[in-house]
Amino acid sequence: MKNKLIAIVGVSADSQKYGNKIFVDLLQAGYKVIGVNPKKPVISGQPTVGLLSEIDQPIELVLIVTPPKISLEIIRQAANLSIKNVWLQPGAESEAVITLADKLQLNLTHHQCFMVDQGLW
Repeated sequence: MKNKLIAIVGVSADSQKYGNKIFVDLLQAGYKVIGVNPKKPVISGQPTVGLLSEIDQPIELVLIVTPPKISLEIIRQAANLSIKNVWLQPGAESEAVITLADKLQLNLTHHQCFMVDQGLW
């Protein structure tokens, strides 16, 4: 996974929020990541994009760190872009999000922290 592109949706400029910590820690660990934040074009010195559709490289995984209401839209965007692998960080999931991902036949991981799973936290 380390050399595959991960899009992190919900990257935050606030260093106290998980959307920032995950982004920074993955960068420092050598992962290939692009942050998605529609309001901040640069976070922690790294350029970000406003939408998944602005990424011009193949995306292996969409890592979602947003409230469930926003996660629903991100799930739709991923499916529309033929991105199959989606990871919902704790707090980003809801039954509606999980149901939609299943309906759209996405490879979904939820109720697990990506950072813990990868041994980074």
